[in-house]
Amino acid sequence: DQAPVAQARDAFRADPDAAERFRADHRLTPGQTLAFVSRFDPRNRLDLLFEAVPELLKEFPGLRILVVGKGADEANLRAAVERVGIGSVVEFLGPIYEEQRLAPVLCSSDVFVYPSNMGLSVLHAFGYALPVVTGDQRNLHGPEIEAVEHERNALLFQHGSVPELTRAVRRILSDSD
Repeated sequence: DQAPVAQARDAFRADPDAAERFRADHRLTPGQTLAFVSRFDPRNRLDLLFEAVPELLKEFPGLRILVVGKGADEANLRAAVERVGIGSVVEFLGPIYEEQRLAPVLCSSDVFVYPSNMGLSVLHAFGYALPVVTGDQRNLHGPEIEAVEHERNALLFQHGSVPELTRAVRRILSDSD
């Protein structure tokens, strides 16, 4: 049921002051924000996105990553961010369950990146009209992967490949069409 998503999305978009405040509070540059929303599980391979960020920053110096969720892998993810040296561009927002609070995150993002093990979050991304970047091994995702169409609403990259993930994100950020 996309009705709660549409309601939250439309309400947020109808308030340009709230949108501007959210973007300013989180230091977001238009056209340069990536989002991830889910449980922190090692199967999601969020580490791949973090490894791609240094290369992406060369072309997109205002790049920001908004990470929504919690879970058993949080300490490892935070350590990965520090290890790669991207703590200034990754913001862990914690778990957000209310659609009205999630709307600012997804309405202010340009790409939804979920490297592997994607489930219902993809439907949220589509409800906010976000293109998706995810791995190409469909058997590693939940059944919602059936909604993903390469080159139509998503770009698929070779599973596990940081250079391919980087290329997919770069392509979307460079070409809004």
